[in-house]
Amino acid sequence: MLHDSDKLQERSHKIQLKQFISYSFGLQKENTDMTNSSNKSVEPEIAVIEFGLFSSKKLLVSLHKLKPSPTSLSENPHSVVQKLDCLPSNEKHQRISLVDASRIISLDHIAIAANTAMIRMSHYENIDSNTPNNNNGAMNKRGLALETVICAAGSTNVGSIMKDFAFDARSSAALSLQNGSLDDDEYTILLLSYDCSEKEHLETISQVGLTAPEKIQDMIQYFDRERGQQEVTALMKVFKVTAQEVSRDGSSLEKAVLNRVATKFYT
Repeated sequence: MLHDSDKLQERSHKIQLKQFISYSFGLQKENTDMTNSSNKSVEPEIAVIEFGLFSSKKLLVSLHKLKPSPTSLSENPHSVVQKLDCLPSNEKHQRISLVDASRIISLDHIAIAANTAMIRMSHYENIDSNTPNNNNGAMNKRGLALETVICAAGSTNVGSIMKDFAFDARSSAALSLQNGSLDDDEYTILLLSYDCSEKEHLETISQVGLTAPEKIQDMIQYFDRERGQQEVTALMKVFKVTAQEVSRDGSSLEKAVLNRVATKFYT
């Protein structure tokens, strides 16, 4: 039965997500020795996102805290990006990228951004194949993982996004961390990796020098935490949402942000 446009607009974003996006939670390590009675279940640390429109794709997500120490990223925060650039099969950040976790509202936020990124990449790939002389140079310079970071932001200005959302030598968070202006647990990173196993994701964590991933329960608590007014105001600014959008009946900061992320390229 077809719904009219008004009814479609009233449907919850949660219902829409269930149609196109699914989640599962992986374990830190797989234990195949089923004869060992001492085996204990391991709390999951990796979120796995799968997509109905792109059934061959999956995105693994893990949360990492940066804690200042003589050997931590705080001594050289851009080193992790240099290592990411050198990873096999990560040209243009096609498979793996990092995003400032404090700018992400929920796993739904990442899932919507990833879905949008795949739609955009697919669209421009079709244009490239049919139109040899096109003007898609900027898109051609970005891989899917980096495009997901771009799509997760509130702005369409790539320079602003890389400063406010990404983690590289020029990002605000990386520079603050390097200058020692952040506390131990004030900065967190999400590692995004496409089309890899949980084992490969964990190997990437080790290769680039990130801390061990937080447990999934801790990730969920991180996203669900009560945000102070200063943080809420900052998020409203970077996502370009108004107080009316956040406070109107049935809305929330998360819903306003998700709406912005889902529609920013189409409004």
